[in-house]
Amino acid sequence: MPFSPRKLIADVRDALENDNFRNLFWLMLTLGAATGLNAALGTHTGTYFWELSTQQLSWQALGTLVPIGIMMFAMGWLNARVEKQRILAICILALTLNAAWLVPGRLLGIIPDNAHSIVFPLVLFQGYISAAIIIWFQTVSSSIIADISDEQEFITHQRQEGMFFAAQGFSIKFVTGIGNFLGGVVIELIGLPVGAQPG
Repeated sequence: MPFSPRKLIADVRDALENDNFRNLFWLMLTLGAATGLNAALGTHTGTYFWELSTQQLSWQALGTLVPIGIMMFAMGWLNARVEKQRILAICILALTLNAAWLVPGRLLGIIPDNAHSIVFPLVLFQGYISAAIIIWFQTVSSSIIADISDEQEFITHQRQEGMFFAAQGFSIKFVTGIGNFLGGVVIELIGLPVGAQPG
């Protein structure tokens, strides 16, 4: 079947008329933007705010393997006991709370100075929690998209899983693009000079 811009526009319109898909899509975009911004600024935060060494930054990057391994075994058990929409709410709340304790705790003097041995483990722990939650969210959102495809077929008598999963793929690409853009804007706004030294 030849490509038709009119058919594409109609498919996008039909997909966005589904309330469940529309809400999930905007949620994926919002979470993607926040995750992308965090990733874009991660090295700057680790270097200039936490004053981590190059070796510690490397361990921080490799540390994402830990939550991946944990969630591979935990998600089956968790998903069998928690309803999918509730999982999304738990993920958003957990990500918000996890983002709200470490840096504010340091600024308020609750977290010790960077020279303290507990700082790096806390930074790793927060990263592990975020990575685990994002993995859980992405896995469950894929399952929900499959459910929405069934719902869409029931309502409109046409399956649109290709459109729905393409939207999910777009939201993942959105992570990199908007994250790097917003990261550049933030660096420009705070006036971080080129070649600045940690501390």
